[in-house]
Amino acid sequence: MSPATSESQRKLMCLALSIKQGLTPKSRSPEAARIAAQMSEEQLKDFCKSED
Repeated sequence: MSPATSESQRKLMCLALSIKQGLTPKSRSPEAARIAAQMSEEQLKDFCKSED
């Protein structure tokens, strides 16, 4: 896996990570909730990294 390719993708992956960790309700973003269910926490962390 590599970091997200766009800022909007990174934000979506970070939101999915937050949902997976139980910090954000699934109702906030059904798309992010679906991603959270399909990807591991490690994968989401990798995508959530910014390319500094």
